[in-house]
Amino acid sequence: METQKQGVGIRIPTGRKIDGKYLDENVKEIENEIEKWKKEWDECGVTLMCDSWTGPMRNSIINFLVYSGGTMYFMKSVDATDKIQDHQYLLKEIKAVVMKLSYHNVVQIVTDNGSNYKKTCEILTEQFPHMIWQPCLAHTINLMLKDIGKWPEHEACIRSAQQICSWLYNSNSLHSMMRQAIGGELVKWNATRFGTNYMFLESMFKKKDQFMAWLISPEFRNAASSKLKWD
Repeated sequence: METQKQGVGIRIPTGRKIDGKYLDENVKEIENEIEKWKKEWDECGVTLMCDSWTGPMRNSIINFLVYSGGTMYFMKSVDATDKIQDHQYLLKEIKAVVMKLSYHNVVQIVTDNGSNYKKTCEILTEQFPHMIWQPCLAHTINLMLKDIGKWPEHEACIRSAQQICSWLYNSNSLHSMMRQAIGGELVKWNATRFGTNYMFLESMFKKKDQFMAWLISPEFRNAASSKLKWD
């Protein structure tokens, strides 16, 4: 392809150059763009977003992102692994970022709607009345679906869906056979993303005809993987 011919003969920069000169140049360029962007904050205001998550190594990170005028950038992250993330700790960290952004520029704070964040933002909006707190919509919907999933008419169906999903994906050979039979993948459920329970059911419902044909096929009945027991 023509695109693959471009750059032939150009020497790739070494890791030392990328980590030094070129990285410094990129950082400086981004900083200059941010400084230009900051000039719009007086007119547009700033939304500060706080996103906390726990990684596979059980390290807890709080990310701070800034949004204004259709542009968003990552500001910083805080390692809160060994911290108790109560409202006092969160207030200290969030307020420090608010002051760095100049508090009069910050008009909205977006977090999840956990009780610790709720209390933190209630205090902040009392201290700075021009600010509002906006709970994250995705987190709110996720918790709504968690509660809906506890309804008796939903609970049994969701439990069965989770068992089916685990059964299909715990065996590589069975999973491969399923993909070929239904012509694609299903949306796997996630233990902390309660909407994925319904997404799995929806993806399975869309492939129900293929599933029915597969489950009565000789290939399925004769496969060793099909004899796996459910937990």
